[in-house]
Amino acid sequence: MGLFTFSPLWFAVMNSMQTTSINSSAKYPLDKYELDENGYPLQEAVDIHRLDLRFQETRIERPKALARLTQSIAEVGLRLPVQVADTGNTLILVDGYQRIRAFDALNRDRIPCEFCKAPLGAVLGEWFDHQHSRKLEAIEEAWLIDQLLHSGQNRRQIASDLGRSESWISHRLVLLDGLDISYQDAMRKGVLSSWAASRIFVPFARANRKDADQLLQSLHQSSFSTRELELWYSHYQHSHGEQRAHLLSHPRLFLDTLKLQQVKCEVKEPDPAQRWMCKMDGILRQLSGLEGQIEKVLNPLSPVDCDNAHFPEMEKKSREGERMLAAMACIIQAHLEL
Repeated sequence: MGLFTFSPLWFAVMNSMQTTSINSSAKYPLDKYELDENGYPLQEAVDIHRLDLRFQETRIERPKALARLTQSIAEVGLRLPVQVADTGNTLILVDGYQRIRAFDALNRDRIPCEFCKAPLGAVLGEWFDHQHSRKLEAIEEAWLIDQLLHSGQNRRQIASDLGRSESWISHRLVLLDGLDISYQDAMRKGVLSSWAASRIFVPFARANRKDADQLLQSLHQSSFSTRELELWYSHYQHSHGEQRAHLLSHPRLFLDTLKLQQVKCEVKEPDPAQRWMCKMDGILRQLSGLEGQIEKVLNPLSPVDCDNAHFPEMEKKSREGERMLAAMACIIQAHLEL
């Protein structure tokens, strides 16, 4: 196609490579590029089916991040083109697999690309050190190295291309030891974290492969956080018989029930003294209102001469009022005693 372009970051790095040996990829002359009238790298939309997606299995799917990315692209378009290695005969997608998935979700068959016309090893080396988007996780680096090994490259060549030591390559490959393909597939799909795979499922499978596989099936049906998996596995290790069978049959139900119990334990009863003072505040407010009402009722009464014909009856009612007030005082005093 004759067109190969770089992002601004790639352009700056590759331009410096003409005078500085950054890593082994500097042995490839990357001084051929095409710029627009403003001096920026050109971009070109390419049919997705023309791209070689050989590294797709080396990337972890992230459903939530993919949903956000898909919505963003639908609303404002793609802001960061995918990175493609133009090896002459093949257009190999190096960076942008999540963006490819987003375009597939939107039923778009063409995607903006930036091209680097150089051997794949050189392109991988530069991209590996200057990743635009999310940096690869260690397990993804291990998958990449493993795939390059299966393509016929040796460790020395891979280390040279990626600008790393052979011991670093070996340490990455150790991450795959003991990881069954089913667990790796779960990691690729974002169902299982690399930490949970190595710290929980590897020892779990060694102890009881059948139970480990049963738990893995549950993870595909309902999401579990790494913290939840760790908690579940701890209870599994200390359980036996029927209890263990229940843990395996209903792991999500067990965790939800356990969480509910913890929430109930965290809900503390109010302190008795605080409860008493709260109620007392309400009582005092009511008594204050009652005091005002009694004063309002008694105010119209004025002194009456004892020679008045109705005086005896009035005195009787006055005594009844006093008795009622005294009774109320006794009741209040009894309830207010500590």
